[in-house]
Amino acid sequence: MIRRTSIRFFLLAGVWLLPTDRVVANPRIETFTAALNGWTNTAGTTAWRWTNQAAGITFAASPLPASSSLVFTGFPGITEFTGDFRAHGHEAIGFAFLAEQVLPTSLRLTLSRGTNAFFVFLHPGVTATGVWTRFLVPLEDKTTGGWDGDEAALFESVLSAIDTVSITVVKPATVAAARFRIDDLVVDRLHTLATPEPSASLIHLPADHLQTGRTYRIEQGPDPFAWTTAETFLATNRTQRITVTNTAGQTLYRIGLP
Repeated sequence: MIRRTSIRFFLLAGVWLLPTDRVVANPRIETFTAALNGWTNTAGTTAWRWTNQAAGITFAASPLPASSSLVFTGFPGITEFTGDFRAHGHEAIGFAFLAEQVLPTSLRLTLSRGTNAFFVFLHPGVTATGVWTRFLVPLEDKTTGGWDGDEAALFESVLSAIDTVSITVVKPATVAAARFRIDDLVVDRLHTLATPEPSASLIHLPADHLQTGRTYRIEQGPDPFAWTTAETFLATNRTQRITVTNTAGQTLYRIGLP
């Protein structure tokens, strides 16, 4: 699931790409294969632990809500989750979340620089227990990503010197223990389409910066204000070549997540 869909589209006449490509950055994906690798919990809260190749937390049964934050402030050899996100080329941040027994009452992703911070609530996207939900939040600007927090004018300043990334989960009152897991934390570029390749009645659209296992949507339209779905596909690789019908009058194509 994506919090917002970034618009990346093409005009076939002249092949016009918006926006212009920025710094290329390889994705950083924390899979927690062997350890938490610098991700930890805030002091005085229920601890996040490495379990089953994921970061997991178990809240004891309680008639009161409880919360805890999985936090990253730095770790030897890992530089991509803090520092200058723009210099890294990061255009999106995301993770996979699993609620085992109960749904969280809150799930918040926060990016901080000193006393300034931007955050986004993602728990409305968690609609079932026992299944992984994947989030990807654009970093283009405050509005596009659905971020809250400080004024929009500070967004670039914060992203240029991130010192803390945190994911806070709040559990409801429970009659049994409540377990949650986080995996596949990623910072990366946003999905893009490269130059379209017309061929007879078909259009071939090379897609890049895809997240494996996520479903994407190709839309087409005669102008930037009228879109229809041309194709949906499951990403099985970083790059894929998507083929759609070359429908008369459809000159714009864009990629997003449902």
